[in-house]
Amino acid sequence: DSQEMLAAYHNLFLIIYSRPPIIDSEDISNALRQAELLIKIAEVYGSVPIIRPYLNNCMLQYGRDMYTGFVAG
Repeated sequence: DSQEMLAAYHNLFLIIYSRPPIIDSEDISNALRQAELLIKIAEVYGSVPIIRPYLNNCMLQYGRDMYTGFVAG
């Protein structure tokens, strides 16, 4: 939906200005969806290398649950 797209662009701009993105810290499936959309937008603008460390940091907070989210997703 357009709100998710707007949030992904907002996260891209936050990262460009060296600020952490706003990624859900409670729901792994929602966080993965947000990260996927952010990656798609970053690919369009050639910004994947810029967002990688920020997304890595966001996703590491889930630890073992992140692996489960990938397998179940």
